[in-house]
Amino acid sequence: MSPLDAGSITGSGGGGGGKGGGGSGGTTPTEAPNSLRSSQKATVIDALCEGPIAGLVNGAQSVFFDKTPLQNADGSYNFNNAVFGYTTGDIASNYSGMSQMSGDGGNVEATTPVGVRVWQATPIVRNVTTPNIDALRVTVSVPSLTYQDPSNGNVSGSSVEYTIDIQSNEGGFVTAVHDTISGKTTSRYSRSYLIPLSGAGPFDVRVTRITGDSGQTYLQNELWFDDFTSIVSTKLEYRHTALAGISIDAQQFSAIPTRAFDVRGLVINVPSNYDPPSRSYTGTWDGTFKLAWSDNPAWCLYDLLTNGRYGLGDKIDTTQINKWQLYTIGQYCDQLVPDGFGGQEPRFTCNLYIQTEEDAYKVIQNLASIFRAIVFWSAGSIAVMQDAPADAVQMFAPANVVNGAFKYQGTSLKSRHSVALVSWNDPNNWYQQKIEYVQDDAAVTKYGVVKSQITAFGCTSRGQAHRVGKWLLYSEQLETETVTFRCGMDGAYIYPGAVIQTSDPNRAGKRMAGRVVSTSTDRNYVTVDAPPTITAGTAAAIQVLMPDGTLASRSIAAVNGKVVTLAAPLPQTPVANAIFMIAETDVEPELWRVVTITEVETNQIEIGAVAHNPSKYAYIEQGLALAIPQTSNLTATPAVPTNLT
Repeated sequence: MSPLDAGSITGSGGGGGGKGGGGSGGTTPTEAPNSLRSSQKATVIDALCEGPIAGLVNGAQSVFFDKTPLQNADGSYNFNNAVFGYTTGDIASNYSGMSQMSGDGGNVEATTPVGVRVWQATPIVRNVTTPNIDALRVTVSVPSLTYQDPSNGNVSGSSVEYTIDIQSNEGGFVTAVHDTISGKTTSRYSRSYLIPLSGAGPFDVRVTRITGDSGQTYLQNELWFDDFTSIVSTKLEYRHTALAGISIDAQQFSAIPTRAFDVRGLVINVPSNYDPPSRSYTGTWDGTFKLAWSDNPAWCLYDLLTNGRYGLGDKIDTTQINKWQLYTIGQYCDQLVPDGFGGQEPRFTCNLYIQTEEDAYKVIQNLASIFRAIVFWSAGSIAVMQDAPADAVQMFAPANVVNGAFKYQGTSLKSRHSVALVSWNDPNNWYQQKIEYVQDDAAVTKYGVVKSQITAFGCTSRGQAHRVGKWLLYSEQLETETVTFRCGMDGAYIYPGAVIQTSDPNRAGKRMAGRVVSTSTDRNYVTVDAPPTITAGTAAAIQVLMPDGTLASRSIAAVNGKVVTLAAPLPQTPVANAIFMIAETDVEPELWRVVTITEVETNQIEIGAVAHNPSKYAYIEQGLALAIPQTSNLTATPAVPTNLT
């Protein structure tokens, strides 16, 4: 329980009426602006979140009643006699303590009547005999509060000031309440105070009158100590649940107000070398984790996969998750990019409140979509593949493609949108859903306004929502071609999302790839299966598949028939018949991102991929011009067909 300093003791009054005035014994009171009126308290306990959570962002300023903060930035409060407390939901504090604050019907209460008038010189003290109590409710009253002006007989209000003090185990009295009842009433008016207790019993409660006693009939302001109630809170456990409790004066609201809380949510596992506030990683990660709050979607995904209470932790072992891959993704998510308003922000953040039960696969994929990723099962483990800058992992050419056949297909015009309507949650409008309008002017000119609606899952940044829209429009307008081909088992380790290279002579205009026949001992020369044709005056490089599956690239120093001289030796000796691919200034390999991998026959894999342009990331995030790769030297226009029937 974390009660706020201000308003930790609550009081409510009942009874009375009429126009009020203030005053003290023996003095002429002044007219008071308000009457004494009956009042009630509203007490509500809200379940905020699965716990433990980090807690409120900024104390009482993060608590809102009907969209009005409980506390202002200057420390003042917008509501009188309000009590607020919350638990973070950790195991150490699973007894909520909320019933102690609220005094709800689940508590054990014992009321002891007092019924004694309090004189200024004689404070009334009572011993609390109930053991192990958690709170006291002390009730005081005034039979009437009036002042009759002797000069003209006009009746106005009066006042009485007093304190309520608590003593724990004879350790000395401490003031818990210092209050004044002001106003006008001709009938009994009572006021109760709920006082949380701390320390060891037994306890003593004392009511002291500060205002002088009235010895005149025209001034009525007697103070009575009516009773006190010992409260033993029910020790209810709300395990792993963060709770917020409020107790407010019902006079300030026409109905129970809507509550809103600005909180930092679940505490999750993050890398031990990661500092979430600064989004920095120190040194080399050793693979261990620590508990902290973070809005990095990569670590939110890891938490959902590994938590056994609300995630998949009871079905998935942590050893089945590639945490090193998530570490790279997490670093990419934390990098700062322009926010579109002159500042910078993290590339991806996750501010998500899951309130309903959903299919696990759907939730996981939605969460991964925050950082442009997909989650899939591969080789007995969970893999996460992100649409982010990456090097090609394999090369394909007629030499390692069945029948040397590449099949190409373009997307339908109906799937090429020119406007994206991105739904996101605006923190400046109480996290209400808002639409970010993103338009591709060139596409509008070409196709007209063709709208696509998309939801930016867990997004509370307009800049992030805008980048989502640009990514969608770019993908539909410029990554419009797909390729399908079949290969042998060298394509078995390709995975969805991987970047690959292809060199198709029918599109490139010349043969740029083949197989390595042999390699010199010093690895400075490779002999290939056919003499490569290098355009004079252009820079060229050769990539060769290494025995460990990596691609090694070296500049070409010279070509003599089938022998290619390298500017630097290869890191390993390639196996015989390893694939090679040449890239020149005027003809580069084509890049694709793998979408599907299917085993169609024994030892035969079919791969489907979509066109990929690595310069798109700078285009989407920084507005830089797209770099269009030169993948063909075919420039001649075919002759117009004739004699068609």
